[in-house]
Amino acid sequence: MSIQPNQPQPVGGVLDVAFQLYKASMARVLPVCALAAVCDVPAAVYSLRFTAQMEAATDPGEILSLMGQLFTDPVYWSLILASWLVKVWLFGALTLQMNAIANAGELKTADAVRQATRPVASLFLVSVLYLLIIVVGMVVLIPGIIFTVSLLFVALMVLLEGKGPFGALAASHRLVWGCWWRTSAILTVGGIIAIVIYSSASLVTGLLDPLFGAAASPVFDIASTVILTAAATIVLSPLYAALLLAIYWDLKLRKHGGDLAARVGALGVGA
Repeated sequence: MSIQPNQPQPVGGVLDVAFQLYKASMARVLPVCALAAVCDVPAAVYSLRFTAQMEAATDPGEILSLMGQLFTDPVYWSLILASWLVKVWLFGALTLQMNAIANAGELKTADAVRQATRPVASLFLVSVLYLLIIVVGMVVLIPGIIFTVSLLFVALMVLLEGKGPFGALAASHRLVWGCWWRTSAILTVGGIIAIVIYSSASLVTGLLDPLFGAAASPVFDIASTVILTAAATIVLSPLYAALLLAIYWDLKLRKHGGDLAARVGALGVGA
């Protein structure tokens, strides 16, 4: 049975669709989420060399010097950049896989990764453009807040509609415009849920750290942070993708309701 609705939903209905998709997808998207989760490991492992030296240092000046070396190390930042690029690619694969599941289909991990490879350059570019627009917009505050929401669906425009980078930005803005407050409300509720999940995991980690001596070991502290981040990636990435897809479908139905409902209804999609 398809999860994608064939008519606009109330705010609670959009969230319900997102959670239905999340539950239906979680087991099947675990491999691609696990791949994304290990992306942060190389940079974390590389930083351990500096962390171990900081741990052994007693002079505050030496510690600050080591921190400066780490944060100006080109290898470290190359690993961070590579991790981000791979995550963007894998998020594209995750989104395609979950969209297929929502339409009662099946897309294997290898096929999803392969399909996400074709538009990967556009995904990279729209991600950079999105960040730049938000950073510049935040200088004057209001435009930054507006664009944070209205351009949030650029990746879906690339993946599901085949838009180029600049076309995706314009299409996302047009899709959200007129429903900005409603979209923001849904994203806020979803964000609160994600924060609660992450905070709960952080609390558990914080309670366990002293038992393993993390308070006296920065190396262990980094290791526990990497584990927590990996777990959050596995749990929260499909939730984020499900929420974006649910809002995207709802906005599409609100903007193009008649034609889209007829097309979806012809495919036998349930509400």
